[in-house]
Amino acid sequence: PISRAGGYDTAAKYLAFYDQIFERARAIPGVQSAALTSVLPLSGDSDTSFMIDGRPVSSSQSETPVTWYRQVSASYFETMGIPIKRGRGFETRESSPSVIVNETFGRTYFPGQDPLGRRVRFRPDDPWFTIIGVAGDVKVRGAREASKVETYIPYWQQTEPGTTIILKAAGNPALLATALRQAVAAV
Repeated sequence: PISRAGGYDTAAKYLAFYDQIFERARAIPGVQSAALTSVLPLSGDSDTSFMIDGRPVSSSQSETPVTWYRQVSASYFETMGIPIKRGRGFETRESSPSVIVNETFGRTYFPGQDPLGRRVRFRPDDPWFTIIGVAGDVKVRGAREASKVETYIPYWQQTEPGTTIILKAAGNPALLATALRQAVAAV
């Protein structure tokens, strides 16, 4: 586990840890694809308020826009089978602050408009993140729940403690468990 006591006390240290585990996991024989995410669908959520460039900042908490967010690797959408409906996915190590939003985000905050190229910011001191893609909606709370407004952020642009590695196996996924444990322990 990552902890402050273990020396993981900065975003740069978390990022280096995640990068190493990701590279080792992708190299495990039998791994068809791999991805990182801060939150898996059906396992909880993280939400944050945000601002839209060119729009006034809301004066009341109830009117402030909110999005569920995930920090993900560039391979997340392919590994999870989530289509990019418009625009594009992340490039590996995308350098410009970029986000991908889901279709519900687009309909909610840009009705009748194209969200591609628009910019959002999560905190006043953050850079503006450009919307580069629109992903298909995912039922993050189950099949009966309505889709939520979601934003995907490259994990290397905003790194937080706590991430999950996703492995898509070419064969039996249970056969990858021991190799993955060994890869994590090696790091």
